[in-house]
Amino acid sequence: MYHKQLTLFLLFFLVLPSILYPQSNKVLIQELKVLNEHLDDLYNTKRLSKSANLTNKIINTKNQICHTKKKLHEVSNDLDNPVYFDNNIYLDHNVDLLDFYVYDYSNSYYEVHARIKNKQRKYLEWVKLRYNLYSNGSFIGTDYSYIDFESYGYSGISPYKYSFIETYIDKAAFDSIAYEIEYDIENGQDDILWDQILDLQSVVIQPSGNYYEWEGVVHNGYNYSMKFPKVFACIFKDSNMVCCDFTYLDVQNDSLPANSSGVFDSYIDLPINYDEIKYYLQYALYSLEGSDNLPPNRPIFTENSYSGQSRENIPFDIFVIDPNGKSLDVLLDYGDNSPMNWEGGFYSGYNTSVEHAFAADGQFFIKAKSKNNALENNWSDSVIVDITQSTAPQLIQSDFDSARYKNYYSKQLNASDGIPPYSWHITNGSLPDGLNLNSSSGFISGLPTKSGNFGFTITVSDAGTPSLSDEGEYSIYVINNRPVITSEDTVKTYINTQITYTATATDPEGNMLTYGFIHYPSWLSETNSTLSGTAPGTAMDTSFSVITSDGELSDTLKVTLIVTDQTSVVSHNAVPTSYYLLPIFPNPFNPQANIKIGLPEEIYVTINIYDINGRIIEKKYEGTLEPGYHTFLWNAVGKPSGTYFIKVQSSTFSKVAKCLLLR
Repeated sequence: MYHKQLTLFLLFFLVLPSILYPQSNKVLIQELKVLNEHLDDLYNTKRLSKSANLTNKIINTKNQICHTKKKLHEVSNDLDNPVYFDNNIYLDHNVDLLDFYVYDYSNSYYEVHARIKNKQRKYLEWVKLRYNLYSNGSFIGTDYSYIDFESYGYSGISPYKYSFIETYIDKAAFDSIAYEIEYDIENGQDDILWDQILDLQSVVIQPSGNYYEWEGVVHNGYNYSMKFPKVFACIFKDSNMVCCDFTYLDVQNDSLPANSSGVFDSYIDLPINYDEIKYYLQYALYSLEGSDNLPPNRPIFTENSYSGQSRENIPFDIFVIDPNGKSLDVLLDYGDNSPMNWEGGFYSGYNTSVEHAFAADGQFFIKAKSKNNALENNWSDSVIVDITQSTAPQLIQSDFDSARYKNYYSKQLNASDGIPPYSWHITNGSLPDGLNLNSSSGFISGLPTKSGNFGFTITVSDAGTPSLSDEGEYSIYVINNRPVITSEDTVKTYINTQITYTATATDPEGNMLTYGFIHYPSWLSETNSTLSGTAPGTAMDTSFSVITSDGELSDTLKVTLIVTDQTSVVSHNAVPTSYYLLPIFPNPFNPQANIKIGLPEEIYVTINIYDINGRIIEKKYEGTLEPGYHTFLWNAVGKPSGTYFIKVQSSTFSKVAKCLLLR
C-alpha cells in the first residue's frame, strides 16, 4: 500500500507540469503526429518493396506511439460530454464504424475514441481511418489514425473482430464529419491465433484522488510466448463504446513467457456514468513463439445482436478458427434453458449457420464454445437476442365465388400473423373434382369436372417451432347447365340424292361438346357431328336421334327424315308457250333452294349445278319431262358458301340461273 501511495504522489508531480503547461501536451501531440506519419511511411515502403524487412522499425514506432498516448492521458478531460458523436456508420461492405466520439481535450485539441468492426470473413491489414471535417458544407480539415488494437499482423483486424482508435486532432469549428477507410486484404494464412491464449484472470478498478487505479492479472496457460501483451478496456454506455483505454503488461523484455502470468498496474480515465467495461487482450502475432496443440479460437457471432419472434427459427452465423486447421464441434447456449448439444460440421476459417427457436419472449444472451478432439476453449462473448411474442396465424378468407363446370377457376388463400411461410391443407371434405390446392402458395386452381356444392375445411399452419394453425369451413358451388341441340328436327330429300346432316348445339358454360347418332338408316354413316350418305331409289319416311354432351349433362333430339320423288308438277290452266327457267327462290338461300322450269312440250332435259369455277358439283336431274311447270328442291347441306349456277338444257334450248348460298 505504501508503494502505491508513493507511486501516486510521484505521478502527481509528474502530471502537474503538463497540467500547468499545456504547451507540453501540444509537443506530445505533434510528436504523435510525426510518429503516425513515420508509421505511414514505413507501411508505404513495405508495400512498394515486399522484400524490405521493416518489422523491428514498425514495432518500435508503434511502441513509441503507445507511450506517447500514455503521456497524453496524464491530462484529465471531460469524457461525459462529447462535442460530437456518430454511431453505426456504414464505411464499406467490409467495415462498419460502430462508434465515434469527440471530446474536448485542451484549448487546441480534441480527443477521439472510435470502434470499428470487420464484417466479413477476410483479414484486413494496415487499417487506417480518415476523418474529414466540414462546416456549413465546406471542407475545413482532415486527419487520420491507424487502429490501436491489432488482432492480426500490422494494425489489422481478423474476421468479424473489433478494433479501436484513440487519437488527437486539431480543434476546429466543425458541424459534420465524413469518414474514409483504407486497408489491405490479406489471405489470412500466416497467423490465425487471436486472444484465446491469454486469459484475464482478475481486474480491479478503484478511485484514487483524481485518478482511477487499474490493475489486474493476465495468465498464459499454453506453451507459447508472446511479445507486447496489452489489455484494452472499452467503456460502454447504452450499448455504445464512448471511450477506450489500454495498458501493456509489466513483463520483462515486453514478453510474456509460456505458462506464466503477467500483471498490469496503470490508471484509466472513466466517465462519471457508464454501463459496463469490456476487456480485450492483444499481442503481436508476428512474434508468437512456441509449439503445442492449441485450442480453437473462441467462436464469433457475425452479427452484434439478433431479434425475432418466439417459435421463429432464427439463423445464427458463427465463425470459428482452429490453429491446427481441423473441423470443429460447437456447443451453443441460447440462454433459454434449452438442451445444449455439440453441433458438428464446423470448418476452420468458415462460417456455419445454426438455427434456434425460442419458446417464449424476452431478452436472451447466447454464447458458444468450440472443441477440437479433447481440447476445448472457453465461451465466446455473449450476444443479445431480443425476442417478441409471436402470434398464431389467422386465416383471412371471404366466401368462395361460384365456379363454372370445365371453366378455369382460381382462388388465392391468405393469412396474417404467425410466422411465415405458411402451409395449406384441406383437412375435411374435398375440393371439387379438377381443382387442386398448392400447399406452399395457398393457390387453388384448375378446371372443375363435376357440378354441385362441395364443402371442405382449410387449415393454415405457420413455420414456427412448434407450428400453430388456424382453420375455416368453406364451400364452392360448381354450376353446370344442360346443352341444347339447335339443328333441324326434320330433313327432306329426294330419292338417289346426296344428303348431309350436321348436328349443332349450344352450351351455356361455353364448354366443348361431343355428338353422337343412334337409330339411323344403314345408308347413312356417322363422322363426328355429321351424318351423310345417298338416299335410296324409293321414297320413305324414317328417323334418327342425335345426342350431344358436355361430359356430364346431355340433350337428345329425334330427327324425322323424309325421302320423296325429285319432281312435282304444278297444274296450270295453260301450258307455257316457250321454255322458262324461273328465278331461283329463295336467293340468297340456306341450305335449300327451289328450281322451277316451264316446258311447252314433252322433252328430254338435264339439270346440273356448277360452282364458280365451272365444275359440276351435282347432277340434279336427267330424263323426260311432260309439258307444264316442274319444281326441283336442291339441298345444299355440306356445300360451302358462295355463288352457284343452275343450268337447264335440252336438244332445243339451254337456260342458266345464278344463286348465292349464304351460311
